[in-house]
Amino acid sequence: MLKRTEIKIDVSRHCTDCFSTHSKIVKVDESRFIDVAAIVLSSDDIEHGKLDEIDATSYGIPVFVATHDEGRVPPEYLPRISGVFEYNESRTAFYGRQLETAASHYETQLRPPFFRALVDYVNQGNSAFDCPGHQGG
Repeated sequence: MLKRTEIKIDVSRHCTDCFSTHSKIVKVDESRFIDVAAIVLSSDDIEHGKLDEIDATSYGIPVFVATHDEGRVPPEYLPRISGVFEYNESRTAFYGRQLETAASHYETQLRPPFFRALVDYVNQGNSAFDCPGHQGG
């Protein structure tokens, strides 16, 4: 079975309590964005240019913005983000599922279609690659 890499999520230091996840958390300030599948920023991060920095990579990583205390995301940024997490203890699991779903989808889309199908085939336990006539028969 092909080993699945652990999904990593970049998170702003202001946002760690807005969601729950089993994925590995990486500090967004220390990231180069090459090995993460989703990002959670704060409104302050956006105002300080972090979203522009992420967009400049052209990786298409899903970005969520977490808000606290009636914080708002400026409307001009909404088309560039995947969602908004409004801090609420009762929603952390829900936001975590949204985040992990977006991260998993992003990670899946990185694979070319044939390779993705091949990985799925092997993960189902079908690892025989028969080529009649090419193996002495």
